[in-house]
Amino acid sequence: SRTEMNIGVYEYRDGVQQVYCTERIPQIFGWTDEETAYYTGNRVHLYTFIEELRRSRVVGERNVYRIPGEPDRYIKLEETHEESSVFGVVNDVTEDMQRRMQIESERDTDPLTRLYNRRGLSRRVERILEAGTGDTYAVVMIDLDDLKEINDTYGHESGDQYIISAAEILKKIVGESGLTARHGGDEFVLFLEEKSEEALQEKLLQLKNAQDSSEAVLHDGQHVPLRFSMGCCFIDEVAAPYDEMLEKADIAMYQNKRQRKEKHGKQPRMKE
Repeated sequence: SRTEMNIGVYEYRDGVQQVYCTERIPQIFGWTDEETAYYTGNRVHLYTFIEELRRSRVVGERNVYRIPGEPDRYIKLEETHEESSVFGVVNDVTEDMQRRMQIESERDTDPLTRLYNRRGLSRRVERILEAGTGDTYAVVMIDLDDLKEINDTYGHESGDQYIISAAEILKKIVGESGLTARHGGDEFVLFLEEKSEEALQEKLLQLKNAQDSSEAVLHDGQHVPLRFSMGCCFIDEVAAPYDEMLEKADIAMYQNKRQRKEKHGKQPRMKE
């Protein structure tokens, strides 16, 4: 507590209700005096707080979380579990995270859709896999079906809006638990991360349902159908590097595109 480093420490033990902590812990977590008394007076209360904190994990970062209710503040939390006690070290890493996120955002973001670009996605996926959270993963390759026709019929400005609409739809489905990226042109890549295979399958079902039921809003406000083909690769299917997972998802996507063309044929769009 005498140093200038913004680090706090807490400890609780079996058979002892009270939580011991340095004075920096309430400061880092932003607790009021009443909250400090509540969380340090009963170790169950602190345990519940920490579990809620873990649900705000920063994707691609090891042991880094957002403070509940304060999305712009980040802490790094590491716990050591011994036979009869838990020892936690908390470090406020807000400044470092914000500085790094600003640099990475400018370098790793697609300027049209504000999604990750190819480089940004690859870097974050590598971090996630290296951290080894134990979650279930899948890579999904997406290819828009009719971008050329949109460009030819409505113009390239509308083509850009078609891509932007697709980005918004895909990002909404993926949610905060995964990553959404534009690989370039009309290709998107999704990295899905869920706690269970059931949750992952539900996310994939949402994507399948969106394949033929979505709409894009063009620059003049006109609504047109938005269609896409998709292919998926589960990480446990290949036990291989990310680029090999991506290749398998790409192959599956082109198979899906051929099947969709055979089933539905080409339905030309007419400008109204």
